[in-house]
Amino acid sequence: MSIIAKDPNLVNTPPGWAVCDEALSKYTPPSAMGFVCSAGDLNRFWSRYRVAKSFRHIVLDSYTAETVAGYSALFQVFLAYSAFEQFMDCCGLNLSGMEPLLPPYNPAECEAAIRHIEKYAEFLAVVLEHLDREGHRTQLQAFLAAKPCSVLYVAAGIRHIFAHGKLTPNSGAGFTAPAQEVSRILSEFLFRVMDGEFAGRLRAHGYNV
Repeated sequence: MSIIAKDPNLVNTPPGWAVCDEALSKYTPPSAMGFVCSAGDLNRFWSRYRVAKSFRHIVLDSYTAETVAGYSALFQVFLAYSAFEQFMDCCGLNLSGMEPLLPPYNPAECEAAIRHIEKYAEFLAVVLEHLDREGHRTQLQAFLAAKPCSVLYVAAGIRHIFAHGKLTPNSGAGFTAPAQEVSRILSEFLFRVMDGEFAGRLRAHGYNV
């Protein structure tokens, strides 16, 4: 009987990371894999992605299950966006630069799913209230008005406001379901984009992923 040991460093990693990691171990420059960064930058992306993908929930003493679930959801989108931010750096892109790459991941479906959530607007209105970056405010205002926008800015706004301690699971709506559902949908979308673009760059440069 043979025993196959699973490398824990490859659990909850981007699709194709094993191929990328092997190439890096042979001192292959990231540029040969479609990235404009250092090997250290790619490893930082792997680290952030793995933490975000492995995250399940936080543990809080003397809080209700609903509140814990709400904070867990906000923390999940915080971690997912942190990984996404590092991925953009590895690609030499910013939020506006990512927009042309989004159509295959159906951002309209993501937006529609959020708008079906009860009191999503009240929750996001609190995010908008505390945003101080004009570009982010403009995009979030457009989202709330159902005008053309990039849903990535919604995730960026939540991450920014939550990180500064101005957002709680009950913000705006008075209960945590909107925060939970909006955060879940955005986290899934961010992972979908990262997975597709990471593997796609490897394939485009001749790697079998």
